[in-house]
Amino acid sequence: MNHRDSGFSPVGAPRPWPVPGTPPVAPRPRTGRAGIWVGAGLLVLAVVVPLTLVLTVVVPAWDLDRRSVPADGAPHGLVLPAHADYALYSSNSPEWGAFDPACRATDGAGGAIDLRSQSGTTTVAGWKVLRRFDTGSGMLVLTCDSPDGTLQHVEVGRAPRIGPMIGGVFGAIGLAGLFGLAGLVCIVVTVVRRSRR
Repeated sequence: MNHRDSGFSPVGAPRPWPVPGTPPVAPRPRTGRAGIWVGAGLLVLAVVVPLTLVLTVVVPAWDLDRRSVPADGAPHGLVLPAHADYALYSSNSPEWGAFDPACRATDGAGGAIDLRSQSGTTTVAGWKVLRRFDTGSGMLVLTCDSPDGTLQHVEVGRAPRIGPMIGGVFGAIGLAGLFGLAGLVCIVVTVVRRSRR
């Protein structure tokens, strides 16, 4: 004979029900790896950005496009970029450093070009800046005389840009340090947080 289940056992004792308790605590999710990837990206930038800065600012500032001209007292025609800041370079060697050639320049129409003297001494790769000048139209006739008993030559090239050189070098160092430090901090903080969970 079928009996409806009333929640009591046949002998009349109540059926035991599971006692409600606190649900099991779910494990806390571990910190993701986004911080590690961000840190790695910053470390890559610590290499790429300074290298790009050096290649686009510092290297062109050192590329002076110099060409040699004999200091033999004869006029020598040059074709240079128009309206550019150029310089005359003289050898800074122990042999010739104290004997600078005397130079004068004219433009294509025969007008004198002002060869400005330097207030200080600037030396690039063993050559000192003797005079600076504006190329004007770009057509230039240069005549240089060597001191008595010598036969030298001068070099004509772009004037060195000290500001971009120094700024580029220090900027590259600063950016490398900034990105590198930020990348390391991101990685260390992420690893420490993951290890505590």
